Amino acid sequence: MNPDESKSMQIATLPAARGAQWTIDGIRLLGRQPLALLACGFLALMLMSLPLIIPGIGVPIAVAIVPAIYVGLMKAIRATDQGQMPNPAMLVSVFSKDGPAVWQPLLVLGAVSAVLTVVVMGLNTLLGGATLADFMLPGPDGETPPDPTTLLLPFGLFLVLYTPVQMALWYSPLFVAWHQVPVGKALFFSLVAVWRNRWAFVALFVTWASVIAVGLFLLAGAASVLGLSAAGLTLVVSPLSMAALTAMYCSFWLTYRDVIS
Repeated sequence: MNPDESKSMQIATLPAARGAQWTIDGIRLLGRQPLALLACGFLALMLMSLPLIIPGIGVPIAVAIVPAIYVGLMKAIRATDQGQMPNPAMLVSVFSKDGPAVWQPLLVLGAVSAVLTVVVMGLNTLLGGATLADFMLPGPDGETPPDPTTLLLPFGLFLVLYTPVQMALWYSPLFVAWHQVPVGKALFFSLVAVWRNRWAFVALFVTWASVIAVGLFLLAGAASVLGLSAAGLTLVVSPLSMAALTAMYCSFWLTYRDVIS
């Protein structure tokens, strides 16, 4: 955390066209330091998933550390954007350098995130009358699951309920770590910032969905022409998926850079 980052925080309102530009610039940003950023992105996913191997308490631990690891990944991407070399050690810098004043509220934010997610899932079950698992698992007599189109209602309901939660969580880890904003206010300010720029975020996700859809179409065509086996296709898809995810994170950083000052 830079000392001057906690002094002020202004929220800009940007046009919808900026969302598409974030996608393009995110891909370009990855191109500046592809190997280092891919390593940071992969390591971040590993750190978030590692606690899951702990029986009983693995899931809550994993959820609790996500905001802290996310801050570290944004720090690495920010370094790239500023012409510096991203360092994997940045991923855990909130624990090693920033001190308890930063990582403790981030753990609280992780716990709040877990509670909000559980609440949304509970509401989705109550209002929709079923969970997504009910549609994906066979019935007690071994019946096949319903047609996938029946997933649209529970998934759509979950999306409607969870979107405000995701908006509140979008910038809150960075507000807590870089601006020393209390957890409650960080959630509120994040919600306000995303809402003010909602059309830019819609454009961002529509653009990314389009990029991924085109990529999958081209990949499927290439696999058909080359006659790739399932194993061969996996070897191609895995690194490309990691690259796409890391580029997405780069575009997420750019939203913060442009919206928050």
